[in-house]
Amino acid sequence: MRWRWPRLAVLLLPFVIAGSAMPMTCTGSAAAAAPPTPLARPLVPPSATPAGLDSAAVAAEVVGAVHRQSARAEVGLLVWDRASDSLLVSVDADRRLRSASLVKLLIAVRVAGEPGTGSRVTRMLRASDDAAASALWGLHGGDRLPELTGPVLGLEGLAAPDVPGYWGDTLLSPNDILATYRYFLRSAPELVDPMRAAPRVAADGFDQHFGIPSAFAGPWAVKQAWGSGNGYVAVHTTGVLGAGDRYVVLLMTNHPSSVSFSRAIASVTAGAKALAAVLPLA
Repeated sequence: MRWRWPRLAVLLLPFVIAGSAMPMTCTGSAAAAAPPTPLARPLVPPSATPAGLDSAAVAAEVVGAVHRQSARAEVGLLVWDRASDSLLVSVDADRRLRSASLVKLLIAVRVAGEPGTGSRVTRMLRASDDAAASALWGLHGGDRLPELTGPVLGLEGLAAPDVPGYWGDTLLSPNDILATYRYFLRSAPELVDPMRAAPRVAADGFDQHFGIPSAFAGPWAVKQAWGSGNGYVAVHTTGVLGAGDRYVVLLMTNHPSSVSFSRAIASVTAGAKALAAVLPLA
């Protein structure tokens, strides 16, 4: 999502989007289906990492690498280790930033299991397809979608975009996104599969192999995000990586609107490379 999408009506009627040959049909509400079981365990605080990694030093290096490229960037960072079920690195994990295409992860949770949504969800997660996201957003709650999805993830305080009608302006924190990945990995691993094959060129023509794909050889599954609006540029790199999907890595950044996309991308990639230099993937 490079620019904001046009404002969507709260009630979106089925219609042809982005050249689709078939009209959309809404076969039911996500709220009508039995909700998935919320995550039972709370996040644990940062702890000793594998190989005695110094969490504070890693956090400082990653944030410093971002700031060397974009000095006024707001940064949120989390690294979660599934092997120890613990957070290894945490920086401003509760800070809610404009999420851009990361809100597509919430959309995927909201419509999980709904008949007729699979192809749109795949396009939305694999190639960051905005048309698919807009269709699903409108049909499954519109601006109420974050609020309706929160209980499934055990999250409180998820709210409508602060600019009504623009899903990319939904405010989400690293902790919110981590809860979403944990849901995927435990309850809906099929939602991770499209992200394993994220192509270099996204649906809008943007090169989405910045951050994690540039820094880590793999294996990885990523959901990238880029967008801009009044007063901000958002660039985020998130995903699972390592053998057995051991780590979830989230590096979220919001920049002033004076920062170019190329500079914001460079800052996020620099941060991911600083992390890759010290995070053991074996």
